[in-house]
Amino acid sequence: MLSSLFGAVAIALGILQPTDTTIAVRSGTRLEVTNIEGEVVVRAWSRDEVRVVASRSDVDVRSSGSVLRVRPEHGHGSGRRSVDLRVHVPAWMAVHISGPATDATVLGANADVTIETVRGEILVRDVAGRVRLRSVQGDIRVENARGRVEIRAATGDIAVRDASGDIAVENVEGDIDLARIDARSVGAATVNGDISYTGSILEDGRYRLATHNGDISIAIPETADATISVATHAGEFHSDFPIRLHRAGAGGRYDFVIGSGRARVELESFNGEIRLRRPRAPVGSGRSAATDHASLRQDPQRKRRP
Repeated sequence: MLSSLFGAVAIALGILQPTDTTIAVRSGTRLEVTNIEGEVVVRAWSRDEVRVVASRSDVDVRSSGSVLRVRPEHGHGSGRRSVDLRVHVPAWMAVHISGPATDATVLGANADVTIETVRGEILVRDVAGRVRLRSVQGDIRVENARGRVEIRAATGDIAVRDASGDIAVENVEGDIDLARIDARSVGAATVNGDISYTGSILEDGRYRLATHNGDISIAIPETADATISVATHAGEFHSDFPIRLHRAGAGGRYDFVIGSGRARVELESFNGEIRLRRPRAPVGSGRSAATDHASLRQDPQRKRRP
């Protein structure tokens, strides 16, 4: 009776009550969370249940066929718009989160993860499945992922670390950091920002890093077998180890081969430095970085001279 009385008083005073709901789900059910404003955190657990904990009571949790939808109500009389959601899901459940002003986190999922937000930070960690992330404004991080990773952003830095699976990343205004990557296909492009890559260069792999206004740093393992194409129009090219450049076309484009040349690596910066380094060399190392190797640090413009 006291709890009912308190609830009635809370409603009368406009005090927002929290939500705590648990629903049993069958294998194959997908989760869709839509939140206009606030934070969404999804964690995997071992139960075949979905638990939704929210900072407000007016949250609609509804099952429709193979989809479980979670959506806070935002009517005219609902008070403040921001809602924070904490959701526990089975590890096998695919997750889709969307919202115009939403910070989103997904932890431990063994299924596909899709996040779409206009303004907000995104973190995906310890997942095994396809990851698709879209953001207009906000930083994006993916850590310890097994599966293909696709990211598209407009403003904000992107970091993918400890990932095994193909990677496709597009950015407009921000850096791209790819670290400890094990992938056969990697594509990373930004308009204004730096790109760094450390990871494997696999036989028959394809790796393309491109920026219009920024630097590129890539770690090339000593055991790599790759044909590398470098293009910089108003920048510089440096290598921490000896190479033999071959003119490949108009402008500042050059090719060279390491080992058997089976992998293909394409590096392009219109206005920035391109640097090849050994895996242990720091990303920001300058001209004095390689002291144990005969090093070529040469502006490609100078290679045009006879």
